[in-house]
Amino acid sequence: MTIIKIEKEWNNAHASLEGVDYTLPGWAELPEEFTETWEASGPFVEITADEDGNITGMTPAEEILPEEPEPEPEQEPTDTEVLNALLGVTE
Repeated sequence: MTIIKIEKEWNNAHASLEGVDYTLPGWAELPEEFTETWEASGPFVEITADEDGNITGMTPAEEILPEEPEPEPEQEPTDTEVLNALLGVTE
């Protein structure tokens, strides 16, 4: 059986374990009726569960990607570097 962690990770993915014969706290068995959705969307799904922790709903979701860091601004040359470049001085 496949079990899925009910709480999603930071990137909207749900962890899963396949081929196990046990469950873990906070995890639930993947019901057969949601197998197709799970296989099509992988770990990126929205899960609803009942108060007993059983999966009652599953819909495809989008992966949340980390934001690209802003490029470092190019450092302005110092006055000395500008003067040396104008005079053709190499260090």
